[in-house]
Amino acid sequence: MLPTKIDSVMTTIDVSGLFVTNVKSFGAVGNGIADDTAAINAALASGAKELYFPPGNYRHQALTVPSTLHRMYGSGAGSCTLTGIGSPASYTPFLYFNAIAEFEIFGFKLNYNHTTYALNPALHFGGCSDVHVHHVNVAEGGYIGMYFSNCQRVWVEKNKWGTTAHYQCHADTGSGNVKILDNYFTGAAGGHIIHIGGGNEHLVRGNVIDATVSGSFGISLTDSVFESIVSGNLVRTGYLEGIQLTDSFRNTIEGNQIICTGATHTDMGISLSAEGGDVFDNIVIGNRIHECGTTGIGLASDSRLGTKQCFRNLVADNKIFNPNKRTSGGVGCWIYGTLSTSNTMRDNEVDDQASTVQYAVKEYNNGDGNPNNNLFIHNNLRSGARIADALALGGGTVIKAL
Repeated sequence: MLPTKIDSVMTTIDVSGLFVTNVKSFGAVGNGIADDTAAINAALASGAKELYFPPGNYRHQALTVPSTLHRMYGSGAGSCTLTGIGSPASYTPFLYFNAIAEFEIFGFKLNYNHTTYALNPALHFGGCSDVHVHHVNVAEGGYIGMYFSNCQRVWVEKNKWGTTAHYQCHADTGSGNVKILDNYFTGAAGGHIIHIGGGNEHLVRGNVIDATVSGSFGISLTDSVFESIVSGNLVRTGYLEGIQLTDSFRNTIEGNQIICTGATHTDMGISLSAEGGDVFDNIVIGNRIHECGTTGIGLASDSRLGTKQCFRNLVADNKIFNPNKRTSGGVGCWIYGTLSTSNTMRDNEVDDQASTVQYAVKEYNNGDGNPNNNLFIHNNLRSGARIADALALGGGTVIKAL
């Protein structure tokens, strides 16, 4: 029989743990003047499952978020700000999330000054799993806007970045299945905009990178990343590579658009480089690259630096507009070093409207004694002329037209 009175219903339902904790219930002021550290700490220590921040500007020192919390959210990035204060030790994050499983954070603007806190990350997730970060505006991200170390199953989506002293979004060795989706990166960074170091099954898709990168890269996968995908991103950058893949294997870089801007852009649209590890069985397909510094797409190894190889990679169906526009003598696709072997470059198109490109495809062995052995260079275009093969001995190059 159904209860006939509402209070009878309430007495039959266990609602413990369902209530949201309001940080102002613990004395937080959020007026942009008071130090709310003690109040926020008290709320975090209360055992709450969910912690809500009403509209306001909450100034706080470094905090550790306990594993008992599963949702932390503000009223919205336009009305709720977290601002860093104090003098934390170097590399101490303002918000450290320690070994949390099934955690969600959203609805904040973060203001951790990148000059004052040039060595302090904004958010650091350590040993966490099933993390969802969305609708956060990292206006000032300190050292690193978002840092994930030894984390599994991470979703970073629909966030916005401003300026950081180093990386904007960084996943470290030990992290796996990190998805960085549909974010907007602007402002400036002293390091990579997106960097993933190690692990597998990562997905970087649908991001817009419109940022100034000081001497570094738009998207960088390093340190044995494998079986991961970088697709559908728009990368506008003014310095080095738009997308860099180093010491990694069995990855796909597909359908990205890279626009190299500014007179200071010095390097490649996309690079695959064997430095500390082999680079093999990667696919670079269907990308569009505009006006890069020296080369549209480059595969590289250098026997003078070690024995690591760049081999069995496929570069196909890419379109490259005006590579090396700012300096004459560039190439569309470049295979560099005697340890770059058995790679395939086919059906790529180089549109040389600026008339500065030497070759659609060039092999170069760095003058260290032996030519490359890439047997599958064919059917590439340079301003309408198909190129069958490219072979370099030292610095000399021979081009055969199909």
